[in-house]
Amino acid sequence: MRARHRKNGHRAARWGTVAAVAALALAGAAVAAPPATSAAPAVAQQLLPDGGFESGNGGWTPFSSPTLTRVSSPVRSGKQAMKVTATSPLYTLTGMTQNTAVASSAAGSAYTASCYVRPSRAGLEVRIRLLQYTQDFGSNLNLGTTVLAAVPASTWTKVTVTGTATADGRRIVPQVYASLQATSTGYLVYDDCSLTVAPMPGPSTTGVPTGTRLTVVDGPASAPAGTVWYNNTLKVTQDGTVLDGLDVRGLVRIEAKKVVIRNSRITGRYLSSSLSLVYVDGSKYSVTISDSELYAAEPSAWVNGVMGSGFTLERVNIHHVVDQVHVTGGNVTVRDSWLHDNLYYTSDPSRGGTPSHDDNVQVQQGSGISLVHNTMESTHNAAVQVTQDTGQVANLRIERNRISHGGCSLNLAQKTRGPLQGTTITGNVFTKTQTYAGCAMIIDTPSVPLLTVADNTWVDGAAAKVTPR
Repeated sequence: MRARHRKNGHRAARWGTVAAVAALALAGAAVAAPPATSAAPAVAQQLLPDGGFESGNGGWTPFSSPTLTRVSSPVRSGKQAMKVTATSPLYTLTGMTQNTAVASSAAGSAYTASCYVRPSRAGLEVRIRLLQYTQDFGSNLNLGTTVLAAVPASTWTKVTVTGTATADGRRIVPQVYASLQATSTGYLVYDDCSLTVAPMPGPSTTGVPTGTRLTVVDGPASAPAGTVWYNNTLKVTQDGTVLDGLDVRGLVRIEAKKVVIRNSRITGRYLSSSLSLVYVDGSKYSVTISDSELYAAEPSAWVNGVMGSGFTLERVNIHHVVDQVHVTGGNVTVRDSWLHDNLYYTSDPSRGGTPSHDDNVQVQQGSGISLVHNTMESTHNAAVQVTQDTGQVANLRIERNRISHGGCSLNLAQKTRGPLQGTTITGNVFTKTQTYAGCAMIIDTPSVPLLTVADNTWVDGAAAKVTPR
């Protein structure tokens, strides 16, 4: 059993010279773990009412005054398509716009628009773009544009664009058009248009897929091939072991390479010293966990979620632990996952009776750490806490996450090990839920010039900025 990890040693580095933090009176108590939950398979939600134009225009209206006409030939599918004809002899942007399908965006969600297009003459340049408008259409932000040059005639070509909303409550407007269309250049026909949204990770997109039958593992007799059961812990000892559809009622220790855990639930055991539901030493071993749920069935101040290095988490739901992810080395990826409902104690025995320092992700050291497209929330200390307690942190990516809570949501401390190297913080959306209002990111001053920080916003679309420490 590995040595226990205490969190006492880095309180000063966490908050540094933010004077108000010293006076923080944290309140609250740990919450008992709820019953296990299951997720429905992740399916992008279709937002267009009639993408094939079978019963009407599907909410599309003319863009730059062309004529829109439903036609029965040519069609890609069904019985109708939409013909767009220029009305001006001058070369202009000519196409159609859909202004009503998304009246209220969700910041951080990815929207994808597409149409099939068939020009009557070859050589036209066709574009599709996604615009994020204010409610009154007074201003807009281009979320993405795709350009197809010289689209061939008499065949169907798909044009697609994806963009991520930067604010809540905005209109998302797809527009598809020819950039230089005139009465002399022929017409275009559109069919099978689509507008979908892939929501941020949450209960419907993470965890064990609905309908999965789980096999209980709670002792030596039920331990699968490639594993052994010892001291209420499932040890994976054979390289390449795949564990699928398990309900592990104990801890999991990875002692093999290229292990896969999927469609499973891990709920731990009673703990009286700091351990984690899953542990892997990435200098020797590795594991990928996907479509799974991890939580402490017996909550305590001693339990974390996944700890170590050399692991990948995809579409994982981790809750009711102190830290969901605790990184002690490199080669870590957390993607499309939901980290939430941390355990928190006003008098934490692992911290000598002071309040818990709960994080969604804590990074002590390591290189090659990616936190991409996750929902991180519910913490008191930080969503992402970098400490450099045991070594330098380099090549850290924090991208396209929806991030909430904490004193400051991102807290990157360098301590005595020098500035963070190769850190990228881009495209994240922050809710205004921090203990210290407006503190999305607090980072030690020497590290700030070395960061790549771009396109981070609050849910209202305003820029989220770094607070130097």
